[in-house]
Amino acid sequence: MRHFSSLTFNYHITKMDSWRNIILSKNDPEIIQINKLENELEVVSTSVRAVRQLITQFEICHFKYAIHYDYILRSIEFLSPFVDPDSIGSSHPRKGPDSWKKNKTGRSRTAQIYIDALQLWLNPKSLTGFDSHTRVIQIMEAYITELLDERNNEKERLVELLIKRLLWRPIERHSLGVQLDRLQDQIERTDICHYTFPDNIERVLAGIGSLAPAKDFQGCGSYNSRIKRQVSVWCQQLCNWINEEPGYLDRVLGKKNNMKIWLAACLAKTLKEQVGLINKLPLQN
Repeated sequence: MRHFSSLTFNYHITKMDSWRNIILSKNDPEIIQINKLENELEVVSTSVRAVRQLITQFEICHFKYAIHYDYILRSIEFLSPFVDPDSIGSSHPRKGPDSWKKNKTGRSRTAQIYIDALQLWLNPKSLTGFDSHTRVIQIMEAYITELLDERNNEKERLVELLIKRLLWRPIERHSLGVQLDRLQDQIERTDICHYTFPDNIERVLAGIGSLAPAKDFQGCGSYNSRIKRQVSVWCQQLCNWINEEPGYLDRVLGKKNNMKIWLAACLAKTLKEQVGLINKLPLQN
C-alpha cells in the first residue's frame, strides 16, 4: 500500500479569496504579517496552493470539522493535500439528486429526502411512480406539513428559499418585514453540513410554520462550547509550534520550514477568528 504522501490528485486550484471563511477587520496586523510571510516565499507550488485552499475551505461548524483539521495537518506535514480539495462536498445535494449515493454517512440521503419532500409540499405533482423511496418522501412530506401548518403565499416563498439554499442555488430575498427578514437570514445559514443537522432544518420549518424566526437556531458559522474548547487547544498548539516551543505538533508537522510556518499561521488565524479567540499569533513585526 502506498503512503498517502505519494498519491497525486488531478485537482485544480479554484481562484478564491484566501480569507473568505473568516470576517476580517480593516488592516488586520496579523493578516498583514501572514501575507508578508507568503510574499517572502520564493515559490509556492500548485500542491502547496491546494493545501492553502483546504484551509480556506475549513469551517468549524462542519460536522466533520475535526477530520478536516487532521487532513490539513497531514497536508502541511508533506506540503501536499491529503485529500483533493474538490472532493470535499462531492456528495452534497447541490451536485445532483443522486449524489447521496457517494456518501457513506447517510446524511446526504436524509438531506435529499427533505428536499424531495419540500418540493412535494410545494407541488404534489412533483413525485411520480411509487416505490420504497417515494413512500419515505411521502412520510417526510406529511411530517413537514405538520411543521408548516396552514399553507399561504408567504410560507410557499420561504419554502422555495429553503430549497434553493439546501441546493446552494442563487437566492433572491423577499421583502416580508423585519420578523421574516430574520427568518430569511436563518434560512440562508441552513445547510446539511452543519453539526446540528437535521435539527437546524426542522427548527427553520417550525419558524416558517409560525412565520417567526426559529427558536434556538444554530446555523452556518455557529459553534458550541465543546467546539470552542477544542479549537482553542488546536490554536495554542499551532502558536507553540510557530514559536518553536516543544509540543505535540513537533512530531505531526515534521521538520519546520518557512512554507510550513506560513501554512500553520494561516490555519491558526482561521481557527482564531472562527471562534473569536483573543490569542495573539506569535508573528514577527
